[in-house]
Amino acid sequence: MQPEWLPSKVVLNGSIQDCYKKLHDIYQSEIVSENIEIEGVPVIYNNRLDKTNPPYTHGFTHLVTRKVENQNDGFRVYDPNRAERLSWLVPLLKNYKDSCVSCFWFMTPDGAILGESLAIWLEEWDYLVVLKWVSIQKTEKVIATAHHVDMGNRHYWQNKRRRSTSRVLQF
Repeated sequence: MQPEWLPSKVVLNGSIQDCYKKLHDIYQSEIVSENIEIEGVPVIYNNRLDKTNPPYTHGFTHLVTRKVENQNDGFRVYDPNRAERLSWLVPLLKNYKDSCVSCFWFMTPDGAILGESLAIWLEEWDYLVVLKWVSIQKTEKVIATAHHVDMGNRHYWQNKRRRSTSRVLQF
């Protein structure tokens, strides 16, 4: 049974431009305007302009697009599975202590800034949010990404959680 705090998926139809407008309105009203904390640490979003997709920011485009496999240039494409779950992000962050949510720290790939990220996974509903430290002082976490967990990446995330057992947040 779906948690009572989890809203319906966003219904997306029409052109990509129409979908982006609707999704950006949700992003502005539900994500940017919220003051969210995880373990007392503020969660922020990336407000740098996405030069490949103006007038949107990286924070927004990362939540509704995904990297094209085998592309080293970071090229991203619209992902309806991510996009339709955009309204889940804030409720998941606000309910990260719920028993149906799994939270665990994992090491970010080599060369990534500040080493550790926090995964907040609503596994049964295939949705995961990743938060990364913004500063060395660890005073803020940025929403790095959020996405649909499909069969192609489920094993990857299960392995990350399994290797992170000593760093799983217990509530």
